[in-house]
Amino acid sequence: MNALPAHAMAIGKWREITALKYLQTIEGARPDVILDPWYDAHLARLARWQATRDPRDHPFVVIGPIPGLRPRLGVVDSLALGGGDYLLIRRAPIDTDGRAP
Repeated sequence: MNALPAHAMAIGKWREITALKYLQTIEGARPDVILDPWYDAHLARLARWQATRDPRDHPFVVIGPIPGLRPRLGVVDSLALGGGDYLLIRRAPIDTDGRAP
């Protein structure tokens, strides 16, 4: 949880997000971060997110691999968490309409 950048929107599979959501909801950790499980219609939510926020201040974070999303991210910062887990951090707009970023 501490590895997430401030004011980020973090997405991941249910397994990752559920554990982080527990820490946020029950233990009060990182209320500044939006945690969302990935689903196919998520690109529309992401488009709304980045239309109202500067990604330099509100980055988008992918927790672990999400098939089909990596090509849309373009250049990212990668942060290894250990145990094969990692974060991909994008501080620029993401391709949500199928065009190259």
